[in-house]
Amino acid sequence: SAWPCSTGAMSSLSPHPAAPASGLLNQARQQLVQGLSAELPALAAQLAAFFERLTHQSGALSESQGRQAAWQRYRQQQTAWTQACCAALLSALAASSLPARNALPRDGAFELLSDEVIENQIQAARLALAASELTGSSIEALRLRSQWLQQQELAADDLLRPETFCQLLVEQWLAAGLLRTDLQVLTDPLQTALGELLKKHYAALHLLYDRHGVPASKEL
Repeated sequence: SAWPCSTGAMSSLSPHPAAPASGLLNQARQQLVQGLSAELPALAAQLAAFFERLTHQSGALSESQGRQAAWQRYRQQQTAWTQACCAALLSALAASSLPARNALPRDGAFELLSDEVIENQIQAARLALAASELTGSSIEALRLRSQWLQQQELAADDLLRPETFCQLLVEQWLAAGLLRTDLQVLTDPLQTALGELLKKHYAALHLLYDRHGVPASKEL
């Protein structure tokens, strides 16, 4: 999505050395990955508790059996899912320190996305949007401050974007052998848990930026 901060608005502020700015962005990404990874088991436990409560709700036999099966699948794969998410976060962090990739493949052709990839992106975008609404203006403010540091828009898959984390959760869910329909059942509690998680860790990133003299978003 487009950012409301224009290049002209950024250039009116005093310039900053590129190297320290890049280092601070990397530090912010690393801090975010460490924080999210540390709390993934607790988030997974919240989802487990929700799943278990569902199995005790009354309903048609087929519906009850479906809930029981979903709960069983999740119990079997919960640890594998959280571990895969942590590994994917670390992998994305390592990739973020590499030189920027070209927007298009070298032959200039657009990449054709599979239906599953598109579904993942849609599901992740919905999760990120709902979670962002729960955090108020904190995420948008961090985007502005990070953009000022980088002097350009963050990449679409930058770890500082909430949709990146949400897409990672969705991808690893399916990679762990869990069903998309099971994840859809968890939409409400997952959105709430993500909102609380992101609010906490984005607030910590704002404090990091404050310590390093990054202008407040209202100045940008």
